[in-house]
Amino acid sequence: MEVAMKCSFSEFSYGYACIREAEQEVQALFPLTAAPTQPSLLTEGKVGYDAALFAVDYTLFMQFKRSDYITRLHTSACSFDGSHEKRCSWMHIKSKHHRFEVDTASNQFHALRGYDEEIQKGYWRGDVLYVAPRFHQDSELNGLYFSRDVLNRSLLIRPRDLPADGKVHRISRRLSGGPLIVMSEPHDVDAIEWRQVRDRMRSTVEGVEQDARPQGVPQTLTTLVRQMEEFAWGRQLRLLNQDEPRSEFQRLRAAARRLGGEMLVVGHEMAQLRA
Repeated sequence: MEVAMKCSFSEFSYGYACIREAEQEVQALFPLTAAPTQPSLLTEGKVGYDAALFAVDYTLFMQFKRSDYITRLHTSACSFDGSHEKRCSWMHIKSKHHRFEVDTASNQFHALRGYDEEIQKGYWRGDVLYVAPRFHQDSELNGLYFSRDVLNRSLLIRPRDLPADGKVHRISRRLSGGPLIVMSEPHDVDAIEWRQVRDRMRSTVEGVEQDARPQGVPQTLTTLVRQMEEFAWGRQLRLLNQDEPRSEFQRLRAAARRLGGEMLVVGHEMAQLRA
């Protein structure tokens, strides 16, 4: 069996520290459209996230997990019959490491995976992340909280990087760093550092500023269109919380895009008349 030390702090305390840092990072680059959203325990499994930050042109979803600190292997195998060997991270890493689990059969995972897929398809800009500490003691959390390095010392992985096979997977990383190791079938996944998330936020800002748009259309119009789409996205999440049909969100987003497109046409025609 493996010898694991549990986190001495709660998931709530860790999550609050992460939200505090993430909010400051996001707000420095994008205007926030709402206070950080934290669903109730009843709705978390439905919407998938522990915290969401909604901003103009960017949304960040975070699901927090507590890590175990694996210090050693107590016996020569993780189980007497070897049935759990594929999920035994020590057998693969053979050194101290942090580890957390994700159940890919859960509604939580499928909801987060859905948001992540929409980002990949370019429907909106943002990041969806599982976030877990690379530390386990209260004193470490306190020190990192005051130095604002909690996210810098966290394990980050996107739902798209986990197999959607309905199994429980363990995600580990050596104390020395390197890739994430995903089990049950051991394979490496490039580790995401918080600085990379920050760099993507900056790239998003640059991309928004350089978006192609009709010649002469005031920037305020294109910004308003994006705000309307962000509103529709936020409305979807509220609908999910209230058990209202997803089709209502689709109707709202389509209406926002139609109206936004009409506004851009009018703006373009006004610019031509002024020319």
